[in-house]
Amino acid sequence: MHIVPTPQAAEAMVTAMPPGPFVMLNLYRIREVADYSANPELAPPAPVSGRELFERYAAGMESALAKVGAERVFVADAGGCFIGPPEERWDVIQFVRYPSLEAFIALMSSEQVQADLPHRFAMLEDSRVIPMAERPLT
Repeated sequence: MHIVPTPQAAEAMVTAMPPGPFVMLNLYRIREVADYSANPELAPPAPVSGRELFERYAAGMESALAKVGAERVFVADAGGCFIGPPEERWDVIQFVRYPSLEAFIALMSSEQVQADLPHRFAMLEDSRVIPMAERPLT
């Protein structure tokens, strides 16, 4: 399960990312039912689906993204791979454009994002987050 970056991955991104805007590819595998076993004090009174929790999380992230000048530019429901392991699936794919690495770091260290981390753990079964520096089409 990969929900947050390792210190090595964070350092590599900071070192390798060129200045300026970039896009983050987010692949999410969402739990059928949110799992609050790591933070039972945050669990809702009745079980909630991972999808419902994701939709709430995404709605809350819109304002946090806007505060740092970032935006979701593409989001889609997904499924199994066309090319790749047949058992691999991603429920949601999204692209988020950030104006700079500094904006991304500000977002990740914000009180809101830090407070939402337990909910991210509860809703996600697995994820991949891939930073990409844009380049001109040639």
